[in-house]
Amino acid sequence: MYLVDSALTGNWVAFRDASWHIILPAIAPAFGLFLFRQAMLNSVPQELLEAARIDGATPLQIYRRIVLPMSRPVIVTVSLFSFVGCWNAFMGPLIYLNSKENWTLQLGLNSFRGEVMDQTNLLMACSVIILVPIVIAFFCLQRYFIQLAITWLRDIKTTEGNITRISIGGIKTGGEVSNDARF
Repeated sequence: MYLVDSALTGNWVAFRDASWHIILPAIAPAFGLFLFRQAMLNSVPQELLEAARIDGATPLQIYRRIVLPMSRPVIVTVSLFSFVGCWNAFMGPLIYLNSKENWTLQLGLNSFRGEVMDQTNLLMACSVIILVPIVIAFFCLQRYFIQLAITWLRDIKTTEGNITRISIGGIKTGGEVSNDARF
């Protein structure tokens, strides 16, 4: 992905040695779009939307007052995944960022690794310091992350190895589950 993006946009003057190469792909990650789709299809009851329409709510009001608050867990989860992905990005910044002033912490850590090859204690200390913002972000947002997981696990009801209902993209299916099946 990075090489194709580099071939298409890398020669634009506005993007040379700029962090836009790292920010733009994180705005709409493919896994995030999948999570949004699943959340919109499965977590918002159609009866609630229909009741709002009957009450005279416009589509924008329905989205702002019903869908958006119910989608808060998926919004926070996708934001957390995007943050972690951008924070840990190595290959993209290595390709796009030339000056050391614009380097990400991962590139700086790699450069530091080249300087202190023998002193792994310093390298591990820097790694822990770089990890601290991710841990803080997860602990602050973990209730939304867990709420999303519980919402999706509630959609899968199993009784004695037999799936009574599993919702995949709005299609309800049933059948036997083997012991090695993972959800």
